[in-house]
Amino acid sequence: MTALIIIAAVVATFSLILFAPIGYLAEGTFGDDPSYRIVVTWLVALVRVEYANVGDIKKTEFRVTGIKIKKRAPNARQKPLSATTDANAGAQRKRRVGGAKKTRKTGERKWNKLVAALTYPDAKIIIGLSIRLIKKLFASLKPDRFNVEGTIGLSDPAETGALIGAYESISGFIPLKPRLVLRGDFNGASRRFEVSLRGRFSAASVLGPVCWFCTRGPVFKLIREKM
Repeated sequence: MTALIIIAAVVATFSLILFAPIGYLAEGTFGDDPSYRIVVTWLVALVRVEYANVGDIKKTEFRVTGIKIKKRAPNARQKPLSATTDANAGAQRKRRVGGAKKTRKTGERKWNKLVAALTYPDAKIIIGLSIRLIKKLFASLKPDRFNVEGTIGLSDPAETGALIGAYESISGFIPLKPRLVLRGDFNGASRRFEVSLRGRFSAASVLGPVCWFCTRGPVFKLIREKM
């Protein structure tokens, strides 16, 4: 009897992790004053994680049942002023001497990795499968709302009006999803775009496309080579 209870609890836990809906909200403003906010909730906001970047202010919050979980501040020991000054001067000298070499070596490594990836025998097939994976993952996110709104202005209000009129005349023939709503700012040169994405998904809906991608022949072969 005890074993059955344990097995049922394990199955219920895995089912909850795999199939419980995960809600998400992503909002961003790009242009003259960029900012964004990402919120992820689980079990109807029982667990809530929020990350926001507004101007120079960054905020990360983690809440469980509405209670904010505070981060523990690091316990740093302060060094004497003279020792700190000498250490900083020595560190600056080392950075000046080795900075250029480190930057050059890092650039060479990145370039070699890019060349190796592009010259891999099945690179074209893997790139095609990656694009299909991205489409499958986006479809599994099930967005309830996806809005893109933009405000743009040129130095000449007449040019702004001509630009908005030209876009409105052809926007119906552009197969964009979501459709970009573009407005004009006739007060001067400016640009501002607002993106809002909200929806829900489950871990199982994401795990399926990932397993499909990893079990494709070229991808599975590449994973075995790297392991």
